[in-house]
Amino acid sequence: MFEILIIDDQVSIIDMLKRRLHKYEYTIHSCLHANDAKAFLALNKVDLLLVDYMMPEISGFDFFMAFEEKDEVPVIMMTAHPTINLVTEFIKHGGADFIEKPIDIDILHMKMQRAIYNNRKLAGEKSQRIKAEEELKTSYELLQQKSSLLELANSQLESFAGVVAHDLRSPLSGQKMLLDYLVSKVGSLSDSTAEDLKSKLVLLKENAGEMLLLVNALLEFSKMQKEGFTMQKVDTNAIVNNIFKSNKENTKLELVTDDLHEIEAEPTLIKQVFANLIQNGIKYSATKPKQIIKVQSEKKDGYVTFSVSDNGIGFKMENANKIFSMFSRLETEETFEGTGVGLAIVKNIINRHNGKIWAKSVQGEGSVFYFSLPE
Repeated sequence: MFEILIIDDQVSIIDMLKRRLHKYEYTIHSCLHANDAKAFLALNKVDLLLVDYMMPEISGFDFFMAFEEKDEVPVIMMTAHPTINLVTEFIKHGGADFIEKPIDIDILHMKMQRAIYNNRKLAGEKSQRIKAEEELKTSYELLQQKSSLLELANSQLESFAGVVAHDLRSPLSGQKMLLDYLVSKVGSLSDSTAEDLKSKLVLLKENAGEMLLLVNALLEFSKMQKEGFTMQKVDTNAIVNNIFKSNKENTKLELVTDDLHEIEAEPTLIKQVFANLIQNGIKYSATKPKQIIKVQSEKKDGYVTFSVSDNGIGFKMENANKIFSMFSRLETEETFEGTGVGLAIVKNIINRHNGKIWAKSVQGEGSVFYFSLPE
């Protein structure tokens, strides 16, 4: 049974409405004055208000405008002279409906039912929306917590990797020096036993050297993760030209570059990006009779995009995402030396600059590495 409050200064109207609405089993409350209605509503909950427009103390419209719970309780206005402006303003501010006097009780009942059920439907939708927003907020907070834990775990892992790499470097360096000494001593012997021993020592020396390269690369990666940096204007032409000059003794190498765009970056780290990508191209084109390395840039959509291309051995595009992972090697170590850390370092540097990096390649024809940085 619905609770209805009628606000009207005419007792005859209230009595008529109570009598004729009784058959619809409403619980009817009434007030003759706006102040009485305010006092009643402060203590009681109702499902709908029936408010007369013409009242001596305050108009029904003004009462409605001052009613703070109009979004929770539907209001139907009763008036003998409704105007388009009044109806428009009433509905615009959240009024449920109008009923014109003299009142047709069946039409009023229909309007009351529609207003109450519409209000309950909206209240249910609002409750569901609030619940969904709370669940979304909880999920977001949980995601943030997990992200923080993951970031902490990654930080601890990087610190562990740095400590391990640092602790391993000294004994490996000592091992390599001792093997150098033993190889030099065994080299003066001439019998077959000495030759066999020498070959095994040389193999141990090479293995120690490769392990030392890996440890140094891991230490460099860990160190780079921890260090902060300051952004500044960087002349990329100067960086690339200096790298090219350091390779001028390679007579079969052709280095080509455009007038490259200036960028906002950390100079030392960006130099490392260009150096790694250019040296990578030189290494993997070493088997070609002529090596061609090109460095170009363009501005587009708020980014400066650089490309470093080579005419080397290339790789299968299905492996394009693997090449930026730590210790990832697509070619055999016997053919091309390396640790598999260089491109991982490059990707990390680009990520720290809020940039993007990707690669395209045709196996046997060459590769192009792209990276974009915000202007």
